[in-house]
Amino acid sequence: EENEKNLQNLLSQSKDRENETKTNERKLLERVSEMEENEKNLQNLLSQSKDREKSLVDLLRKSEEEAKVKEKGLMALEENEKNLQNLLSESKDREKSLVDLLRKSEEEAKAKEKGLMDILKESEEKGKKVFDMMFLNEEKAKEKEMKLLEIVKKYSG
Repeated sequence: EENEKNLQNLLSQSKDRENETKTNERKLLERVSEMEENEKNLQNLLSQSKDREKSLVDLLRKSEEEAKVKEKGLMALEENEKNLQNLLSESKDREKSLVDLLRKSEEEAKAKEKGLMDILKESEEKGKKVFDMMFLNEEKAKEKEMKLLEIVKKYSG
């Protein structure tokens, strides 16, 4: 009886262990299933992460290309500004030259005008002298004519 009781106990313990093993096996299978699900989720996350990385790389490349285009545009604008500054400087130099030329031209015109005025005055003075001489000659001629008329009257009369 003792042996049978012990056997019953052992059998009971064995069934308990078997149940415990089945429970552990079920829990282990659930755990493996969870781990497989986690691995699948991690694969999806990794795939999404790679997609995002690719998108970010593409975005970075586009951004770099835009930056290069903007940099070229900025360089072109700077070159244009430099050219405009040069043109402005040249324009100012030309304006200064033209102002100097105009001043010289005005001075020359004034000098020529003064020269012409001097010539005109001289010419007027010569003309006046000639007129005075003609008038004087006319007076002398009239005087001579009067003397001749007197002489003619004297001898004719």
